[in-house]
Amino acid sequence: MPTPQMTQGEQKAYDEALQRIQACLQQGKKGTRLDLSGLGLTTLPPEIGQLTALTRLDLYNNHLSALPPEIGKLTALTQLNLERNRLTSLPPEIGHLTALNKLDLGSNQLSALPPEIDRLTALTELRLPLNQFSELPPEICQLTALTLLNLSANQLRALPREIGQLTVLTWLHLSRNQLSALPPEIQELTNLKILTLGYNSLDELPEGLKKLTQLQELTLHGNNALGLPLEVLGPTFDNSNPKNSPTQPADILAYYLAQKKGPKRPLNEVKVLVVGESEVGKTSLIRQLRGESHNPKEDKTHGIERHRIMMQCGGLGPVRLNVWDFGGQDIMHATHQFFLTHRSVYVLVLDSRQNERQTRIDYWLRLISSYGGDSPVIVVCNKADQQVMQLNWTALQRDYPQITAFAKEVCCYHYEGTDRRKGLEQLRRLIATAVEYHVAEVDKPILTQWLNLKDKLENDGIHGRAYLTLEEYHQLAQQRGISKQQDREILLSLMHQLGSVLHFSEHAIFEQERARQAAPAHVEELNVLDPGWVTGAIYKLLNDADLIRAGGQMDRGSMQASLATLPGDRYPSTKKDFIIAMMRRFEICFAFDGEQDRWFLPDLLHKDEVDTGDWTGAVAFRYQYRVLPTSIIGRLMVRLHSYIARHCLWRTGAKFKNGTCEALVRSDPEAARVDIYVRGGSKQERLHFLTLIRGTLRDIHQSFSRNLGIEEWVPVPKHADVYVEYEQLLLLEERGTRADTVKVNGKLEDIEVTSVLNHVTDPTQRKAERKAQATRESGKTTVTNIIHVEGDYIEGIKPMSHDIINHGNITNSQVGQTLTNCTNMIQQQNEGPLKTLLAELEKDVQALISQLPEDQKEETTGNLELLVKAATSEKPNRKWYSVSSEGLLEASKYVKDFTGNIAGTLSNLGKLLWQDS
Repeated sequence: MPTPQMTQGEQKAYDEALQRIQACLQQGKKGTRLDLSGLGLTTLPPEIGQLTALTRLDLYNNHLSALPPEIGKLTALTQLNLERNRLTSLPPEIGHLTALNKLDLGSNQLSALPPEIDRLTALTELRLPLNQFSELPPEICQLTALTLLNLSANQLRALPREIGQLTVLTWLHLSRNQLSALPPEIQELTNLKILTLGYNSLDELPEGLKKLTQLQELTLHGNNALGLPLEVLGPTFDNSNPKNSPTQPADILAYYLAQKKGPKRPLNEVKVLVVGESEVGKTSLIRQLRGESHNPKEDKTHGIERHRIMMQCGGLGPVRLNVWDFGGQDIMHATHQFFLTHRSVYVLVLDSRQNERQTRIDYWLRLISSYGGDSPVIVVCNKADQQVMQLNWTALQRDYPQITAFAKEVCCYHYEGTDRRKGLEQLRRLIATAVEYHVAEVDKPILTQWLNLKDKLENDGIHGRAYLTLEEYHQLAQQRGISKQQDREILLSLMHQLGSVLHFSEHAIFEQERARQAAPAHVEELNVLDPGWVTGAIYKLLNDADLIRAGGQMDRGSMQASLATLPGDRYPSTKKDFIIAMMRRFEICFAFDGEQDRWFLPDLLHKDEVDTGDWTGAVAFRYQYRVLPTSIIGRLMVRLHSYIARHCLWRTGAKFKNGTCEALVRSDPEAARVDIYVRGGSKQERLHFLTLIRGTLRDIHQSFSRNLGIEEWVPVPKHADVYVEYEQLLLLEERGTRADTVKVNGKLEDIEVTSVLNHVTDPTQRKAERKAQATRESGKTTVTNIIHVEGDYIEGIKPMSHDIINHGNITNSQVGQTLTNCTNMIQQQNEGPLKTLLAELEKDVQALISQLPEDQKEETTGNLELLVKAATSEKPNRKWYSVSSEGLLEASKYVKDFTGNIAGTLSNLGKLLWQDS
């Protein structure tokens, strides 16, 4: 019977559960499955014990703190799901369920299991993530039929030697614990296919791990003391991208064991990228950091210049900064993307005399986010002697959490006996702090043998050359004792990240050149390059006055004349074809078919738009960007150059032809949009051509990131200047909504949804796209739900079944259930600042997820639940809190116009929970 203390809601949940139990009883032997998940149960009716025929019971996502002893009467049960409750213990009667083969207890408050658990000898899957185990319950080691054991996100400090008894295990999840070592007996688990150990405190691995020959995935990210760089660890499991496969475990272990055998020294290097608009003082700033005098007549940087600066970085000691000075002219941005890397420090320089629009701060921050990931960003307001810059510092840091600091007043002015310099010492400290605290693996010990080869390539190359074939690099490395190809490739990737060399592993560009006969068969695959050698040639061509006057048309003669003005003989004629191949690789030049010695550089085309005629009545499609990279139209021309109508191209657009169809693609940099118009041919031919162009743009967009903030729009029939969002129409059509309302000339007008869509896509195509999307989404729901945290994952947080068996109709989505769970946990807290802050955070997160795409909503609510649990535990878990905070900040960064204060609330929560925060 329910207790008198039940609230109205708890009583309702209890009554609903009782109804479902009674309905199941009436089915007799057919009542084998019962779903009581998501009801908000605080007490399980003892009548549950009458369901002796039950084989599957789902109690997922309730508020149960205990189970009644009657649970032990369900001796036919084979699957029991108790995830996302508040269980602190299990009754000894659980040991009667000897038919169980799957038991899910994730996301509870368990710190121990009853001894009777060892009777569950049929158990093959046991999930215990997100609990409070500080040691592995010894009874688990008696469950020798286990094939899956998940103990992720607990507080395990060690594993018992008895773990070796679980010899049929194929999945073992131990990520996000406090393990500092593994017992040698782990080598007995010879059937393991997946072993996750990410984000522990491991400082050594047993050599016996190499005996686990069946391993397909080994996750060790976040164990910094192991000295395994990301280039070795590779990506973690990503269910949404099966191509993103992890590094082979045997390769990881081979690298680890090899690294233990030779002398090492700390790397102590980091790449620092100085970016911003033209003539904001980037080069002058770098000169000051190098201790050089200010030059008021400093030439602007054409391309990229590189410098080395030694800087004292706190506990790291002296660190070499490999500083890259990027020219700010728009014409340079097409190639900058190939040098903006992760695990770097970005210094964004602004001119204090300009406003936010003139400095294009949003453009640069989004570009950095696209290519630099979570790399720290320092925003520098230069030329502060002339005007102090005013920005919304709080909003910027909220929208771009990767900003670690602002140098708000900096000046390099120093000549003619005056010294108005300011802020430079502060900037040095900010850079040193960013290097010490925000860049991973700066002081990672690397084999001295490796670093010696790196130094050799940086200083000398081979015989003074600035380029090597991949074969030459491997030969040189092998001569210097780096015998394994995997090690040589890892070192090459590391040098690329540091900016020591430029390396592209793909060979397709050279094969394409030969296939098009745009270059002779002897074009070398120069894969290991001095970055300055490549950029020096490309930027010289992009800034050549004669080529600019020629509207970006280049032949071998004009190319030779331009490069001949560079000092020395750095670009012999035998390398010209390679330079062209690299420019194609960067998508900054193309040759029309049949013209192998004449190229167009889209970024140098004349700005005057060619008259392409009247496009009234054409099929139209629009891309609206928050940030429109200047390179997008040029790259589109390169990729679709075979369709360009001769003499119909200019800096911001082109006309394309496909049979009898014509297309106009035109960008508007000020409005940050690209418009596509298609006319001629049959309707089916027009739609096919539009699909081709959109597909090409989609591929280009994917090379950036979601931070471009792209929206797709289509015009309303008979009102070519009125646009409606394409995705909204798709969703309305999928829901079966036939009409929508738009504002036209100050009046509301109805539009027929499917009719508008039919103007830009074929119904069969839309159906196929929706089917493909549904297949991808259903694929995700058939596997275990995964909470992605810092590139790792916690497996097992899922319901065993979403089927509703008896009465009731639970329509809550996974997101809704998670938010409900969070609300209930928060409401249980005593009144005070903790409850207030958590409630504020939940409110902001709910507002945030309404603006997120579907594929991010579940991950964001999962992070919220993880954080609430970490903050409300008897002893708040700092590691979980930190992990989930970063996830929430990353999600809030996605929505540019998000008005909540997630960052501020998280900061206040941290200070409340930990005084040193």
